[in-house]
Amino acid sequence: MANIEISYVISEGLSFAYWKGEQSGVVFNRYSGDTHLINLMTLYVLQNIMQSPTSSTQVSEALAQAFDLECDEELERQVKHLLLQLSRQNLIRHQT
Repeated sequence: MANIEISYVISEGLSFAYWKGEQSGVVFNRYSGDTHLINLMTLYVLQNIMQSPTSSTQVSEALAQAFDLECDEELERQVKHLLLQLSRQNLIRHQT
């Protein structure tokens, strides 16, 4: 059986704010009214997904390159966990 990767897209109705030099930003969902404080790495992940539908492997590779990390199984595990959290918070969704 082939290993099929899920691609993620940004949920509709999100607005982002971050300040140069800061290590965090905020995401506001105008449909739910929820505001989320996010760290710099999560902001980078969301911006990456916003550019085009993205899989967890692609996110891991982009993070490794941008933050000078080793793209290994541990990073992939952490990225999958982050994507699950972002999905549960309705910030991203599976591409349909």
